[in-house]
Amino acid sequence: LNPGETCQLRCLQSPLCAVWAEENASSGDGSRACWQGLFARNCLTSTNGISVPPGGYFRSQLVMHGGYRVLMNTADMQI
Repeated sequence: LNPGETCQLRCLQSPLCAVWAEENASSGDGSRACWQGLFARNCLTSTNGISVPPGGYFRSQLVMHGGYRVLMNTADMQI
């Protein structure tokens, strides 16, 4: 990451980023590890290297880029 840039900010600025995750790095020097990707599946498993150290933290977010519009409100309709 560039100075002053966060994992969240970089993901929000990229249309190809749908999920980001950040954790304290296990190196002990205060650095953080940042993961970004298109799919949010099995994000916190022992096989992908994301493991929160004791006393550490883990932050993540699913991001929807773009917008939507309601074509029809079906809240009170029986379909």
